[in-house]
Amino acid sequence: MKWFSHYHIKTIQGKLIGTSLLLITILSILVYFVTLQVLAHIEAKTQYEYDLYSFQQMDEFVEAIIRNNEIKMDFIYSSSSIQQEITAPLDESAFSALERFRATQASIWNTFSAKDHVGSVLILGRNSSIAYHNLIGSKSTYSKDLDLAQFMADPLIAPYLIDQAAPSFFNPGALINESYNQQRNLYSAMSNQLVVMKKIFGANHTIEGIIITVYNSSLIPDILPKEQGEGSLYLVDASNRVLWPEAAHSPNINFDKLDSQGYATLPATRSLITYSSLNSMSMKIVNEIPLDKITFAPSNFLSYSAWISLICLCIAGIASYFLARFICRPLSEFACLLVNIDMTLSNPLPPLKIWLPYKTLRSKLIYYFSLTVLLPVLLYMAYTGYYQYQQLKSQLVHLTNQTMAQSKVNLDYRLYTFDELTVQIIADSSVQAMLYNHTRGLTPSFVPISPSLYKLMLNAKMYQPNIISVKIYGIDGTSVFSSSSFESERDLAMDPNLLKNLNNSNGNLIFIDSASPAQARVQASQLVFARKLLSLNNSFGSPLGYVIFTMKNDLLNPLIRSTFLTKLESSYLLNPTGDILFDDPMNLTTWDDTLLKLPSDASVPQVLKSNSQLKLVFHRTTDLFGFNIIGIVPNEEIIKQILPLLQISALIMGLLILFAVALSSYIAVSIIRPLKRLQKLTEALDGGNLDQRMIYANKDEIGVLFNQFNRMTRRLNELVIENYQSKLRESELMFLEKEAQFNALQQQINPHFLYNTLESIRWMAYKRGVHEVVDMTVALGKFFRGNIIKGKDIILFQEELDHLSNYLFIQKIRYQDKFKVDIQVEDRVLQRPIIKLILQPLIENAITHGIERMKEGGEITLVAKLINERIQLEIRDNGQGIGRAKLEELRNSLVEPHSYSENIGVANVYKRLQLFYNDKFSFQIHSDGAGLGTSIYLEFPAFPQN
Repeated sequence: MKWFSHYHIKTIQGKLIGTSLLLITILSILVYFVTLQVLAHIEAKTQYEYDLYSFQQMDEFVEAIIRNNEIKMDFIYSSSSIQQEITAPLDESAFSALERFRATQASIWNTFSAKDHVGSVLILGRNSSIAYHNLIGSKSTYSKDLDLAQFMADPLIAPYLIDQAAPSFFNPGALINESYNQQRNLYSAMSNQLVVMKKIFGANHTIEGIIITVYNSSLIPDILPKEQGEGSLYLVDASNRVLWPEAAHSPNINFDKLDSQGYATLPATRSLITYSSLNSMSMKIVNEIPLDKITFAPSNFLSYSAWISLICLCIAGIASYFLARFICRPLSEFACLLVNIDMTLSNPLPPLKIWLPYKTLRSKLIYYFSLTVLLPVLLYMAYTGYYQYQQLKSQLVHLTNQTMAQSKVNLDYRLYTFDELTVQIIADSSVQAMLYNHTRGLTPSFVPISPSLYKLMLNAKMYQPNIISVKIYGIDGTSVFSSSSFESERDLAMDPNLLKNLNNSNGNLIFIDSASPAQARVQASQLVFARKLLSLNNSFGSPLGYVIFTMKNDLLNPLIRSTFLTKLESSYLLNPTGDILFDDPMNLTTWDDTLLKLPSDASVPQVLKSNSQLKLVFHRTTDLFGFNIIGIVPNEEIIKQILPLLQISALIMGLLILFAVALSSYIAVSIIRPLKRLQKLTEALDGGNLDQRMIYANKDEIGVLFNQFNRMTRRLNELVIENYQSKLRESELMFLEKEAQFNALQQQINPHFLYNTLESIRWMAYKRGVHEVVDMTVALGKFFRGNIIKGKDIILFQEELDHLSNYLFIQKIRYQDKFKVDIQVEDRVLQRPIIKLILQPLIENAITHGIERMKEGGEITLVAKLINERIQLEIRDNGQGIGRAKLEELRNSLVEPHSYSENIGVANVYKRLQLFYNDKFSFQIHSDGAGLGTSIYLEFPAFPQN
């Protein structure tokens, strides 16, 4: 409670607004950093999943290359030129050796191409021959100084001869310098390269030689899609030794701790490493990619978050201002009512319009924080979710494009190897001779399988198990050969469109159709290719016939199925005319012809709306035959990626709701607790305890209430005391009034007798000519009449002065010239009302106690002035004065009630002024001592003239 109570803002409204804005700021920062961490984790995991599939594709691609090259090596192995190369006698002529070397070189060059990634082929024979055929440059050598048995016994070479199919990274290290010259040259040709060593066996199963295939150093970069170049690739052998690249690798990667597959982050370099084993090469591939390449730019997100936070703060500030005002309005207006209570009593305020009048303060605060904190935070989370969705979508598109590109590379290579197989079939001498003889009419229309053709088809079947049949037709379209007796014959003469396409193909392999009609939009069970066969011997380049290859759809399906990511909901392979060549049974999206109308931009996926759902469609086209690879990613897949963030956001919102309830209760208690204390004080005040006080240091609305309560109790206490004193004064006034009435009654005893007696004396004195007695009698009658007039307590100052004049006239007759009176009264004072009998008692006191004992020379001065609507009176004499002790006693007698004083007139005047003017008058008596006279000063409010 202390935190909210001592919050250095003057009003509760300001405290609530400040709390809301502070919470918004803290939560925005919290959500920002949580989003960064979660999104980085999701993107790293997604990158790992895509890299893992990319590595699998690489592995399959390399495996396909190795298998293809292995079959090609079998062709070379079985060729007569190689057998002669490794078994030729050492003493043959140089010319014969050169001719044989050139024949072998032509066979190798005709077998391998650049897409096979073979850099060189080395043929080692038991006849000590070494034939080095470089397929990249022109450098090829031949020598006869190798000891094959010693070479095979070398501990460095022996492991490579155990597994003769898998390529291994050859790294001789320091052994190059320890080998003899020819062996050192061999090591140098294979150093830091992927190599495959295969033994060549003779008829008696003796080792006749070794064929070494050295792969190109660019094999790994070449099989990667271009987009993969954002990272750094490393090839690691089983002993975690970095084999490739030759340049220094990242010192931050501890390759010894990498298992078969996984991913990890390197904080030192802010990079992500993904790794997986390559079964095709018994190695491990590691990809190191900077996090900046796979994650969104935090600086952009920070700037956008700052803007959206400012918007949320503005929304929260405006909402907080009005809602906090509604909540605090009753307290504020009640505090204002107490501050201006006098004005409020005369002008009552209209009824308050209270927000949610039937809800508790705690409930109102929960609503308040829900509207001012939770809603802006929801807005901010919605923005971060949308931003994350866009980032993950961008990453998904980028990585899926990589995978599609890799799929295209793999598929192109599969089609390329099949194309090469068809070239090897049509280039076979037995096929060439058969068709050549057929064109000359030397063979029947149909040729049975000969041993050479049987061997050719068997090798082709081993090389490509998906071959169903191979059919050879003459130039006239008649069937010459078929590898299968179960396949129905196709009459090319009856298919002029096909013949036209074949004749225009320039001998290239063309795709004819699938076994299922395109209109059915179902997966094809077979694929049919055809090729025009040209003469390679007699009449070079002239057409000899046609070859039709019927393939299982498994030629492409396993490759496509394995290369597509699990992120893809559906995948298709189409021919250029839109026939479905491959339709994954796991496809969740029904074929839609709209897919054929989508543009084939490789970099930007197209948006397809199917069954009221948005889907991203990725499209690639193969280089051979123009096959279309189509992959479909549902939009929900992206949403699944941000599901962890949505779950964390839901958790944060749940915690926020609990926090809002707790904070609302906390603040409500901090507000209600002092109000309950105020309630208890009010109850104590109602019991009559007016000394209650409340200490509350803050200056908010509650502080105003407490201050006004303290002022109110203090004022009530003063009013009670004043009321008590007023009643005392009232009782004294009643007592004095009764005493005056009693005296007046005594003076009014038979007033007619008194007036008649004075009138008789006046007439007797007048008849006898004693005029002094006549004047004195008249003055005395007027004086008595002024004293006994009842019911008139306020008279004009002029009337009071006239009454004083009658009194002084009598006293002058009595005292003769013993004293004189000087009256100095301003004209403005004469018409002002004052209390009756103020001047006469004071003048009488001056004569009795000051002048009476003097023989002569007495002086009495009366001064009356009007200053600032207050009448100032001064009565001074030059009489005997008053001693200090007696003066103090006289002053005390005036203040103390019911005290007796010899100066009855002075005491009477003082008490009447006190009762009438309360504390608004001034009455002072001064005397410098015996013989120095006395002065009396009076000051009291002047009544208006009327």
